[in-house]
Amino acid sequence: PAGAPQCYKVIFGYMGFAVFNIFFFITGALFIQVMQVISLHIDAFSLAYGLFNFSVVGTLGLLFLPIPLLAKQVYLIWVGIIVAYIFTFIPEWTAWVILCFM
Repeated sequence: PAGAPQCYKVIFGYMGFAVFNIFFFITGALFIQVMQVISLHIDAFSLAYGLFNFSVVGTLGLLFLPIPLLAKQVYLIWVGIIVAYIFTFIPEWTAWVILCFM
């Protein structure tokens, strides 16, 4: 259909937005928890700057721009770590149902 390219742009835009938010917010929450456990301190500006850079490079590299294979693999492994982290917050049976549907 003639309208298909616009739909793809919307889908890729949404995916970029979602991946960026996952990388930024969930990575930030996980990083803050790890920093509290090891009693390490960082100012909010540096944390936000680092998370922003990590998220932009990850989003662009996974969805839009070519990056080295090793970098792409590291980001995909990190996505798996984030999924496992999210599964710790939901009931066990729900996690198994989601895993079965994946």
